[in-house]
Amino acid sequence: MAPKTVKPQHSPFRQARRAGVPIVCYETADPAATIVNCIKALNGAHETTPFLVWDFVSGLRGMNDPGRHVASSAPEQTTFEGNPSGLLKWIAACPPRYQTSEGKEVFGILFFHNGQRFLDSIDVLQATWNCRDPLKAAGATVVFLSPSFHLPAELCRDVVIISEPLPGANELAEILDTICENAEIEKPKDETRKRMLDTLLGLGAFEAEQVLALSATKEGIDQVSLWDRKVKAIEATPGLTVYKGHEKFSDVGGLENGKLIAGKTISGKSNISCLVFADELDKSVSAYGSDTSGTTQDQVKGMLCYMQDEEILGMLWLGPPGTGKTALAKALAGEYGIPLIMLDLGALKGSLVGQSEQNMRQALKVIHAVSDGRALFIGACNRTDGIPPELRRRFSYASIFFDLPDRDELDSIWKVWKAKYGLSKAQCDNVRDDGWAGSEVRNCCLKSWAMDCKLSEAAQTIVPVSKSAADVVQALRQSASGKYISASKPGVYNANMTPATPIAGRKIEH
Repeated sequence: MAPKTVKPQHSPFRQARRAGVPIVCYETADPAATIVNCIKALNGAHETTPFLVWDFVSGLRGMNDPGRHVASSAPEQTTFEGNPSGLLKWIAACPPRYQTSEGKEVFGILFFHNGQRFLDSIDVLQATWNCRDPLKAAGATVVFLSPSFHLPAELCRDVVIISEPLPGANELAEILDTICENAEIEKPKDETRKRMLDTLLGLGAFEAEQVLALSATKEGIDQVSLWDRKVKAIEATPGLTVYKGHEKFSDVGGLENGKLIAGKTISGKSNISCLVFADELDKSVSAYGSDTSGTTQDQVKGMLCYMQDEEILGMLWLGPPGTGKTALAKALAGEYGIPLIMLDLGALKGSLVGQSEQNMRQALKVIHAVSDGRALFIGACNRTDGIPPELRRRFSYASIFFDLPDRDELDSIWKVWKAKYGLSKAQCDNVRDDGWAGSEVRNCCLKSWAMDCKLSEAAQTIVPVSKSAADVVQALRQSASGKYISASKPGVYNANMTPATPIAGRKIEH
């Protein structure tokens, strides 16, 4: 399978090599393809340059004749299995070199697999630092390969990090065509081809090859199978899950202004191709100012830098629990046929120093590839305090407040959930639903169905958030008044215009 290729003159590795950089950390989802590209980037020099590769299990190996010549010169023919510090100590003492038939001396390149796993070890860290000056003087290079890197402070100023982008549409098209040729099936065309390539965005070259091969049938590429396998690949990234439901606007009662604003944004000139939903954003970043480990700050910084650099649109959705924030995000994805990625900031936090920032960068890298840089970030929160001003600014495209539904919205919500649970006419009787959120209507219908009882009986088991957290709801309304757009009605939200909900039991029509 031909890996993703980069024109030699545009290769960052070629530039690093020409500048005499002795130590490179290469972030890549496909180390094999990256090695091939690095070798190709050297153009005519690749035939005489010694290429070596090392991994913890197989040890040191030469990749071409000059590389094998260098590997054979290791002391006592050792290949340094399980001994990365010993390998680096030898490389520093004897930079890989090869003498051509014309007498020219060429210094080589060592590719070091899973480098991040070893650089935190004091012996490997020191051995790496000791390589800097000898390799710089000789013109040799050590290339550490890993999906992502968080360098120890001792190496930050001595190492160049190169981040390999995931394959774009053109590279994926080559892989798709090759798979179809090998399987002797017709290549997809037009809109079908575009949808398949969109589905493959976010995968590494090897991953794309595998999911296409597994989705190939005699009739062609099975798109359902292709999407299922793509979802599994995305969810292998810590902190990312893909919502698999198919709700649409008709499944969400009320919130007409929120539907309008978000819908026009998705279908407008920004050409949004993916939604990224961060639920309970306020809780996820609540330790921003007090986290002495710097973990939360690193995460927020990573998200802010990405959104600013890529000019990503961000919406902030505020409201009491159960008012439809998550439901609307799901409906938007289904209505416009785009993926909804749930971003769990808590799941990105790691136990090791730098791991959280590393996980965030990897998650954003996948999101960028999946969306082709056209994602809409939505941060949902139940309170405003705790969200740092920097983050609020990046989510300022539209600040929308989700209040408790009024009478008309409650009627539409009842209609949706009664139909979903198939409640009979006999079950639909008088219910006092003043101050109810949409989630409470849903729970009432669920309990009526599960217990096979009337809605009034199910309602007796529900304490609405307007009563259990009345002070919180009122505080949210006051904080949003005049500052947020209403999710229900056109214009700016006004706390003085409280929802006109009924104050006594009323008949829930079948």
